[in-house]
Amino acid sequence: MRDVTGVGSERFELGPSVAVTLAGRGHTIRATYDFLSQNLHDPDTTDVYTNNIAVAYDYRVGRHRFGADGVYHGRLPDRSAGTSSFKLGVFWSVDFERRRPGATGPAGVAPLAQAPSGVFSLAALAPGLGVAEAQDAMRLAGITGGSQQVGAVLYETSVIDIIDERQRVVLTQDRGTVVSSAVIIDIADPTDARRLAQTFERAREYMLARYGAPARTLEIGAFAADIEEALAAERFARVAEWDTPTGVLRLGIPRRLDRIVRIEIRHARDLPDLRKGLWSLESVR
Repeated sequence: MRDVTGVGSERFELGPSVAVTLAGRGHTIRATYDFLSQNLHDPDTTDVYTNNIAVAYDYRVGRHRFGADGVYHGRLPDRSAGTSSFKLGVFWSVDFERRRPGATGPAGVAPLAQAPSGVFSLAALAPGLGVAEAQDAMRLAGITGGSQQVGAVLYETSVIDIIDERQRVVLTQDRGTVVSSAVIIDIADPTDARRLAQTFERAREYMLARYGAPARTLEIGAFAADIEEALAAERFARVAEWDTPTGVLRLGIPRRLDRIVRIEIRHARDLPDLRKGLWSLESVR
């Protein structure tokens, strides 16, 4: 909610949003709803109401993953005709590189370098690790004071020194065990293509210096001011991926149902195909 006053710029904005994630037995359903009311105090100006609804479903069985997602965007000015758009998609993917539990990754891929004791390492916050053990490792790196969410612990801390943007470390958990870990880098102005590209390059430099060359990469399109639309239309992708003994470590700019543009580094036992943009940690906004 925002109330702006001043000559030529008086307006009231209300923008509630809701996000829901349900998961179990191979099924995952994610949904978001965002509403924005822009009411200008000047009676001669146009008020605008915007609705965004997005739903995604996927199901994994063995090497196969099936899914569908849909997005609705509606814009309704009070003095002219409204506009709306829909996008529906379905997919089926087969993981030909799926590893057995406890496997050390595909042949020919060197193990990730271990960070010195007391230095933060996302690779060390591995899926299957006890939450208490993971928090002990973070305390050794000087990271404390996490805030609890449902199924997750969030830490407001900067772990990549060469990046100035806000950073958060996240541990998702289930019954005292780490499900995944992540570093989220928020982007203040995603339309600033030059700064976004620079921030991503710095994150990639950090990962290359820490973990070496990635096992897989994907680059589609170029950084531009319309990156939000490009991500939604799957015209843009930046992903680099490393194999770990317990899963996969991925850096990229994922497509999100709420259309937030940010950089994420995730360590999980399993993530959707890197060619599908919907791999963000949706439960953390």
